[in-house]
Amino acid sequence: MELSPQERFELEEETRLRIRELAEAFRHEIDQYQNVATKARSFGRIMIHLEDIRMLAKLLEYERLNAYAELFYDVIDVYVNHGGAGFALISDWFRVLSLQLYDLQAQVDNDPETLAQLDFTISQKPDLAYPEKQSVDALKHLTILFVEDEQEPREAAVTYLRRRVHDIYEAADGEEGLELYRRHKPDIIITDLEMPKKGGIDMLKEIRKENPFVPVVITTAYGDRPYYMEANRLVIHTYLVKPFALKDLEQELLKLSSLI
Repeated sequence: MELSPQERFELEEETRLRIRELAEAFRHEIDQYQNVATKARSFGRIMIHLEDIRMLAKLLEYERLNAYAELFYDVIDVYVNHGGAGFALISDWFRVLSLQLYDLQAQVDNDPETLAQLDFTISQKPDLAYPEKQSVDALKHLTILFVEDEQEPREAAVTYLRRRVHDIYEAADGEEGLELYRRHKPDIIITDLEMPKKGGIDMLKEIRKENPFVPVVITTAYGDRPYYMEANRLVIHTYLVKPFALKDLEQELLKLSSLI
């Protein structure tokens, strides 16, 4: 599905905004915590910005920006999961990616038209052979709310996750999802956007009034693009484009588990 000129303009504007916010958040963390290795969990907001940029880059088909965001996300993930040990393993990459971030912000501010052809090189991905990553055991304490109106993918995901998490609640629309959220207060919400009765955005608006911090995973089809901008303002932690592999969903939950 081709982006209309207006959709492309709005997504590019949002991308530039996210790049500026990422650079500002990153500078704040570096200024506040000189030894970033001891403050890994404070980088949660940076990981959210990177995930947003990664999703926007995919929608815009900006491969170099997507590769940069994915690599930076992986490097930050080492901090979150392994603290000082992780910093020792990828400190050189951290410095390179940090410098590229500031160059990226300057390029976007000086000439917004360069967003599609960014002037930096993505080197080969580093060998992140750090100690064993978080195992699936990290999910065993989590409670999940899964909201999806299509029965088959909902049942498949719920069945898959039920063997891995502490508890999972399923809803077929946003109205039922909001009721289950208020009753059970799950650790993480996974939701579709377009649903009958109450859509995912309207449900999240209500939930954000009660809890601005609960992590949210959006499962979205490319046809949901008109909803993306509005959903992004509700602090979405990650997106999965349908159809997605259940293993990918599990990996996203593992990342979020370190922030809970």
